[in-house]
Amino acid sequence: MNERTDEARAFHRGIALFNAGAHFEAHEVWEDVWRPSSGTKRRFYQALIQSAVALEHRRRGNERGAQRVWARAKPKLDALPDRFLGLRVPRFRDAMEATMRAPGAPGPAIHLEHDPFG
Repeated sequence: MNERTDEARAFHRGIALFNAGAHFEAHEVWEDVWRPSSGTKRRFYQALIQSAVALEHRRRGNERGAQRVWARAKPKLDALPDRFLGLRVPRFRDAMEATMRAPGAPGPAIHLEHDPFG
């Protein structure tokens, strides 16, 4: 096993959890790859983590907390390239924005254009 394999496993596991609505668990998995990362990749993982946390706050009925965390995630997404690690960032950001404007809406799914680790 190597760092890249571990990162790929955690990245994909976090996406599967996020898409299943297990946002707290997704954020926990992504934190393991966020901590050692740097630069754009660090900002990317932090934006995913904060998006998951915002959705978890909403699930728990903490709308104010959800909006506060989303307000910190959105600028990070805005600062990323349009495509990063297989994700069309503007599409994800817009889907999150729509979700955060519609109380009770389910969270968006993360769909990759390609496997960045493949």
